Amino acid sequence: MSELKWSKEIDRFISIKPQFILWGNIYDVYPMGVQENVVPLNLNNYMSNLLTNNEYELVLSYEPLFGFFIERGNEEKALKATGEKIKEREYFKASLQSAADTIERVVHSKDVSTALLLKFSSRLENIAKEDIEEFYYKMFRHLQNASPKISENSKHPKFNSVFWFIDKENDMPAWYSLENPKLKSIPIPKPDSVVRASIIENLSKK
Repeated sequence: MSELKWSKEIDRFISIKPQFILWGNIYDVYPMGVQENVVPLNLNNYMSNLLTNNEYELVLSYEPLFGFFIERGNEEKALKATGEKIKEREYFKASLQSAADTIERVVHSKDVSTALLLKFSSRLENIAKEDIEEFYYKMFRHLQNASPKISENSKHPKFNSVFWFIDKENDMPAWYSLENPKLKSIPIPKPDSVVRASIIENLSKK
């Protein structure tokens, strides 16, 4: 099947936008073609595959209360990008304040082409109410100071991108997201009948 419309938007803007907001139907599954099969993946795995296909060497995620996790890549690359000893298949615990500092190193890393997925971002205010405004400001500052880089494993310049996963578009502060030329907001719709049919057809073959 053809690539989903919203993921095509990511492919299109990956070299010119440092941060993305993905909002809407973020808890569903999304079909991806893998070796002649259509595999339904959650957003985390779908994005990890999509970013790997876009020549990102390292894909990290950050989850409130749990910390950083290596989605794609290895410990050596994670150390180069973050300065932290993040082990594979284990969470590296980090508060919101320390996470912002680690993300700054990721955004400016010239050694490893890295993407970061900020999972459950709509829950941040409930979990860390005292720290959230400082975190937003630091992330906004990272956004303004980010610059595209060319890694040794890629011919194309791109940012060390950050992807926010949020429930509703207005879960982000208006001052952060409205009319921000360096930020791309992409709604994820519910799958239409064609997409659902392709998933059902593929699963029925098994």
